[in-house]
Amino acid sequence: MISSVRLDGTSACMTCPGATDTEVFQAYVREVLVPTLRPGDIVVLDNLVAI
Repeated sequence: MISSVRLDGTSACMTCPGATDTEVFQAYVREVLVPTLRPGDIVVLDNLVAI
């Protein structure tokens, strides 16, 4: 499960079977996270190893 959290509690969530690799993470960012971003949002990636 990959997810994001906002101060208002909403999130962009995606599940996938198996491990999260670079392809899965890039798909999450492109297809799930980016469409939910608003002007002024800041994205922080903590301990991200999928490169």
